Amino acid sequence: MRPLFTLLLLAGFTFTSCKKDDVINPIDPRLAGQWEMISVRDNSTNEVFTKPPSVPENVDIIISFTSSAKGKISGALTIVTSVTGNFSIDQNNGIIIPAVFYTYPSFDIFWSSASWDQQFSDNITLSRSYSFDSSGNLNIGCSNNRILTFVRKL
Repeated sequence: MRPLFTLLLLAGFTFTSCKKDDVINPIDPRLAGQWEMISVRDNSTNEVFTKPPSVPENVDIIISFTSSAKGKISGALTIVTSVTGNFSIDQNNGIIIPAVFYTYPSFDIFWSSASWDQQFSDNITLSRSYSFDSSGNLNIGCSNNRILTFVRKL
């Protein structure tokens, strides 16, 4: 009787421990939060774009997760343009942002802010990977050989 009980107990543990996980959990908690874009580097030309000194506002985004591998991006560009979109990530530091929607104001109150905003809008939907540098900055690599760099806002 004892061997049969042990066998049944072992079988029970085996079946409960072999449950298939349907969800791969690639979430990287370091991604979540508020970020300010500080530069865009074109790796083809080694040119680095930064915010013009005449523009007092920032390109700020908030990254939040809605599931283990998907989430939302929201925020504002320099001319009070609202930004919303979705993203997905994978276990290999891949990030896809298929579309971003903008709500523009009727005019640009800051000289040259449109060029800084455009660095974000022209590149963010080309996102393919993300990484963090030694300072904790978020780097988003794009399929057009550009890297958007963000610093965490507190």
